[in-house]
Amino acid sequence: MDEEKRYIMEIKVPFPNNRYAEIAYNTLRVDKEPRRGGCKKCLTLDENILNVKLEAKEARVLRVASNSFLDFLTLVSETMERFGPPVETDVL
Repeated sequence: MDEEKRYIMEIKVPFPNNRYAEIAYNTLRVDKEPRRGGCKKCLTLDENILNVKLEAKEARVLRVASNSFLDFLTLVSETMERFGPPVETDVL
């Protein structure tokens, strides 16, 4: 994004453990922001913390993108809470 005026939203989302953070990260990073939408999304992991950065040239675009992202984050979190931790199995 060029150096003109921009709006940025940064949040840190703590999860109970690294595995939950990885699941959220892998689920949420799949959906790229549409080019025509004008918003850039960057997700990173720091142990059990999901770091989210949304950046847009217009406040309206950032609001729409952040609402959509937070709705999806809520869905992912509630799904993990409802179904519990993933079971890891050894395949022989």
